[in-house]
Amino acid sequence: MGYKQNNKFTPEKAYTYARNSPTKKKKSEENDKDISLVYSIAEQIKKTRGLASIDNVEIIKEFFDEYKSGKSLEYMKDFSSMLDLLLNKNNPDNINIIYCWRVDRFGRNQKDMLDAVKRLTEKEIYIKFVDGGFDTFSSIGRMLMGILSSFAEWQREEIVTNTSIGREREHLLHPEKFGRPKKEIDWKKVSNFLNVKDKEIDKYSYSWSEIARTLKISPATLIRRYRNEVGQLPMRKI
Repeated sequence: MGYKQNNKFTPEKAYTYARNSPTKKKKSEENDKDISLVYSIAEQIKKTRGLASIDNVEIIKEFFDEYKSGKSLEYMKDFSSMLDLLLNKNNPDNINIIYCWRVDRFGRNQKDMLDAVKRLTEKEIYIKFVDGGFDTFSSIGRMLMGILSSFAEWQREEIVTNTSIGREREHLLHPEKFGRPKKEIDWKKVSNFLNVKDKEIDKYSYSWSEIARTLKISPATLIRRYRNEVGQLPMRKI
């Protein structure tokens, strides 16, 4: 394991951890292309390797988690595996430090982060962050992590809130963009059905329900859309 000298921690063997975010991209208003809001996993790995090299620390294994839509249950699987090795399987690689790009990349939320740091510290395993240049060896470093993780969680909540507000606003302004695409209705065909009449008994042949069944939509939808897109319902005797 690493050794302590003059109240400083000198690591020997390391894991690295990198993670992207579900909210990592946005549209650029200028060119409408995706631009990254955080370092990509490849860039994070490059930075953590660079710092480990400067510290003359051997990297034993690299862990990373990449968010993919529809696979949220598998998200942060590597993070869980890493902690399992260090905390539950007696640290088989004798790791004493984890290099990570930034505080908000380590753990799903503030509670998870601080709990992981506490348990790792108890086993004399520390985390060093590239962005900010601090580690959790000192109590000041751990306090700083708590402050930054709290700020990161607030930022995430702000993103979720602003996204929800923006979506609601967009839904009000452009409701046609949401839900299933509106089924095309041939109103000329509907009109033909409406006008078919049995002259002998002086009654129309097709009810709204029968016409709707032919179009494969509900009678309520047919009537509502007729009112909105054509006009007042015709007076008919079935």
